[in-house]
Amino acid sequence: MGRTLSPQSVVSEIIKEIERRIVEGELAPGQRLVESTLAAEWGVSRASLRDAFRSLESMGYVKHEPRRGVSVSQLSPEHVRQIYQVRAVLEGLVVRLAVENSTEELLEKLKDLNAQMREAFARKDMERYAVLNEEFHQSILLAAHNQFLESVMLSIHKNVGRCMAYCKPGHVEDSNVSHRSLLQFFEEKDAERAGKARHDRILAMGELVISRLKEHLNKAQKGEKA
Repeated sequence: MGRTLSPQSVVSEIIKEIERRIVEGELAPGQRLVESTLAAEWGVSRASLRDAFRSLESMGYVKHEPRRGVSVSQLSPEHVRQIYQVRAVLEGLVVRLAVENSTEELLEKLKDLNAQMREAFARKDMERYAVLNEEFHQSILLAAHNQFLESVMLSIHKNVGRCMAYCKPGHVEDSNVSHRSLLQFFEEKDAERAGKARHDRILAMGELVISRLKEHLNKAQKGEKA
């Protein structure tokens, strides 16, 4: 997908593009990032790439090793656990604030989105389901009326994007159940129970991801030994 980056904020654009490729799985854990190849593909200097690599390393996306160069970092179970521990606390807060600020308009919107998600799931239209699910949770985030929390959650979700590749097929069905519970708490205006339910749901998702990640790492290790 070769393209030339604009001259403005070159380093920033390189960071965004590599981050996107990693989050979406185009760049796999352990895959090397070759300076000469990327410089030629994007028409940028190696100096700009090195600056971008340093920023990406500080963000945990890549690692630099002597004589091997830069490669995509491998997620570890402990790293995933830390991400989901923080995510659980913050999403619990988001839901609690959203319920406290809830309006009839918001509740009707969430109900409508949930109904559309059920229809998409019944048709096995997972692409449509994902779009609706994102809108469902984005609506709740905006209802929290906390811009700082919004910016923090954006950073968290970038890390979560890599983790979600390890989710089990039953995840979507489980999401439908959790959405119905959330809607009930919104209707009852029970902010505490809603926040706790979301907190517990995220922790459970984290354990699911960790389990799948361990399976993936074990298979990869056996493949290396074979």
